[in-house]
Amino acid sequence: MNVTMEDIAKDCGISMMTVSRVISGKGLVSAATREKVLEAVKRLDFQINTVASNLARSRSGFIGIALPFHGLIGSDYFGEIVRGVQSVLMDTEWDISLFDIRARTFEDGAKLQQLHRTRKVDGLLVIAPNAHEAFLETFSSMRLPLVVVGKRVDHRGVCCVSCDDYQGIESMCEHLHGLGHRRIAFVGGPAGFSVAHAREQAFLDFCARKRLSKKSRPLWRGDYSFKSGCDAGLALLQTEERPTAIIAANDAMAHGLIEATRELRLTVPRDVSIGGFDDLPSSENIHPALTTVHQPVFEMAAHGARLLVEALNKQVRPEGRSLLKVRLIVRQSTGSIA
Repeated sequence: MNVTMEDIAKDCGISMMTVSRVISGKGLVSAATREKVLEAVKRLDFQINTVASNLARSRSGFIGIALPFHGLIGSDYFGEIVRGVQSVLMDTEWDISLFDIRARTFEDGAKLQQLHRTRKVDGLLVIAPNAHEAFLETFSSMRLPLVVVGKRVDHRGVCCVSCDDYQGIESMCEHLHGLGHRRIAFVGGPAGFSVAHAREQAFLDFCARKRLSKKSRPLWRGDYSFKSGCDAGLALLQTEERPTAIIAANDAMAHGLIEATRELRLTVPRDVSIGGFDDLPSSENIHPALTTVHQPVFEMAAHGARLLVEALNKQVRPEGRSLLKVRLIVRQSTGSIA
């Protein structure tokens, strides 16, 4: 039976990554550990020369983060993603390389496979919370080591890490209803995206259970931007029976809603309560501090990176779906109905 790096790692009581560093000659390893690995290699008759040359040829030393630059680069969400990935990669031989994708065309899926085929990256983390299903479906037939972060993917063979979007909006609805609100508006994301659909459906299901009339639960669709939130606020808050509370499907739109209240000389939460979804760092620092749903962006990114690194070390394709919990964070932007 052929001896593998995993056998060497178990024999020495160390990680496969450390064994890889000794064999490839890359990375810092203590003299004692190096001697221990080389002794095990010799004793177990591990074919070090062949494997070492294969490692040198086959690994680029980079894990790609593929995401749509427009709308994400420079955002709090992007910052949390990078921090999460780096928290895992800092203890490995890999570095980060960024790639721009549109995530709405079949061709971009093929381009990502080309990155791996030409050995520009060893694996990919695809950050595409708003990707079209057609884009994600391309991965199911590709032999591409990747993990999709921020969106549930039901296509067979595609590994993903996401959060419970439905439960998050449900908890926000329960919070506002418990404060006495019965005219609750919802500002959702663009139609045609599973994350936006899950959050919107949670709102609609809650309203149906509580028998809130269609007139009392207006629905507005934005594009997750600050401006679309502001536009929604200016429209919703100038109706004859304006809502007493508005839920935004992300924090950026919630920030826009708060800006709209300032333009209309309304006070949050006295005149209208506002809730968001994300719990990005800026949401605690705006005035009033935003009540929101904590989406574990850092944890999703770190978990995705960990799954990818483990799969690459074992030379297998990442598998499985991970759903991380969310939680309601109550701050100053929501209050009891007057």
